[in-house]
Order: sequence, then structure tokens, then C-alpha cells
Amino acid sequence: MVPAETIPLEISQYTPFLVPKVILRSGALQTFASICTDFHEVYRKARALSKNVEWYKVENVYKEYGGLTAWPNLAVYLGDTGEELKVAADYTFTARPDILLNIMENDSWFEDGKMEMVKRHHRVLKPRLGSFVICRKPFVQKLSEKAVPVQETTQDTSAQAEPTQPVAEVEGTSATAAPLPDDIQILNVGYEAGKLEPIISAIVKSKQKPESSP
Repeated sequence: MVPAETIPLEISQYTPFLVPKVILRSGALQTFASICTDFHEVYRKARALSKNVEWYKVENVYKEYGGLTAWPNLAVYLGDTGEELKVAADYTFTARPDILLNIMENDSWFEDGKMEMVKRHHRVLKPRLGSFVICRKPFVQKLSEKAVPVQETTQDTSAQAEPTQPVAEVEGTSATAAPLPDDIQILNVGYEAGKLEPIISAIVKSKQKPESSP
């Protein structure tokens, strides 16, 4: 374990295994976390993979992607030890992530069809703690039938909601139609690190022990 002020994100497409950019340890949560960014095909089969990690066959992942090979921008993996997180994929298997992140640089990503990509990543890789879309620019959505909720949205779950009427333009912070899994969140972040708090909260919540019944 060594202190670090920066994380190197250089990309190399010619590696024997897919490995994390960094493995971190949280003393507060007593857990390790690895961050993987440049997903690509690798050419070596590991001699042994951790039994504490759930593995998918790479062949099956590509089949479920339907021939499309676009991977998420970033994945987070959690573990009790750093040793079990040192490999994210080999030639045959890829690890199930805990969190998926897709970063949208421009404000036309939804109209460009990127939401279907996000949902495909989520459906195929099944991240345990959910997926997040990080928007660099405020999310404004103009096609009401495809409106999606973002982090700030609040919903009344005490009764079944009435169908919403189409609107001409939906601001990202007030969208009400939600053809989106509950565990995919859209975050209007810009360059404010504090707005990434829902991602940290998901990790914290996963580490909290359930309260025992009286």
C-alpha cells in the first residue's frame, strides 16, 4: 500500500490480462475497490482466478451484446482483499462488476441513442450495486416518450402513479416518465466531484450490516 495523488489512465490494447488501473482500500468501510477503464480483448488465460469473484464467460457476454463490442467507460469492483481484485478479465472470463459508469461528454447523448447502450451494459453485466450515467453538461431531454429520471428526481411510491402526459421538453431534474431500471441513475455532475456522492452512497449502503430483528 502506497499513497497516491493521481491515477494513471494510459490505455494499452495489447495486454495479456485486463487489470485495474488502481486498487484502493477504504479504512472506514474495511473494503478494497478496484477501478477498470479500458476494456478490450486480451489474449492470455489465467492459471487461477479468485473463487471470491463471480465470473462471466467472455464468449457469452459478446453474444448478449449482439455483436456490439462497446464496453462501459468505467467499472468498479469491490472485495475483501486486494489480491482477489488484481484481474478483471482474462481470455475466457470477465468479472461481474459492482458498479458501472458511463460518462457523457456532450448534451446530445440521449438523442444519439447512448441510453440504449447504457441499458445494454446494465442488462448484460448486471452490476450488483447499479449503473450510473455521469453527465458533463446538464441533461435536457426533448423526446417525452423516452424521458428518464435523474438523481434529483423524487417519486411517490405509496400508490401507483398515474400515466404522464407527453410534454414538449423535459428538464433532466424533473423528468417523470421512467422506462429505465431503478438501479440506473443519471447524475448531472459537470465538474463537481461532490455530485458523485450517490456512487459512494451505494458502496456505503452495500457494506452496512442489516439491523437485527428485536
